[in-house]
Amino acid sequence: MAQREIMTMVEFMERFNTEEKCREYLYKMRWLERFVCPHCGAKAEPFRIRSRSESGAGTGCSAGTA
Repeated sequence: MAQREIMTMVEFMERFNTEEKCREYLYKMRWLERFVCPHCGAKAEPFRIRSRSESGAGTGCSAGTA
């Protein structure tokens, strides 16, 4: 797991001044070396499901775990 960064509220607001910047950072923290399917081990880039506010990831595996 990546190390936590210590920053002030002002630094935080400057760095994450849009939802997209925040989302990209969280993707990198969660899926540092791409998403890995727990079922088949395939790797893929995380993606956003447009009909939801949550993020998702998938590889096309039919296990339904993503």
